Amino acid sequence: MRWKLVESWQADASAYKSRQKYKATLYQKGFKEGMAEVIKHSIKEAFTSNEPEMVAMRSQMFREAGLATAPLQQPQGLPMIEGRPRH
Repeated sequence: MRWKLVESWQADASAYKSRQKYKATLYQKGFKEGMAEVIKHSIKEAFTSNEPEMVAMRSQMFREAGLATAPLQQPQGLPMIEGRPRH
């Protein structure tokens, strides 16, 4: 057997392992980034949703965390400026 063939085979085997490790690293990184995006979207949805069930769960979570706030009051019309309605 020629030494050049052995060296070539060893180089190919070494390169294969490096490529496989590189692919595995890229896969892990992509998976982690994808999961982070899913989690961010889920959290955003939980805090901004107007669905009654989500509002109730969010209110319960805030109460349990001791962060409950007074409900916001809806404005009762336009504010007055110098006795006239504000436009």
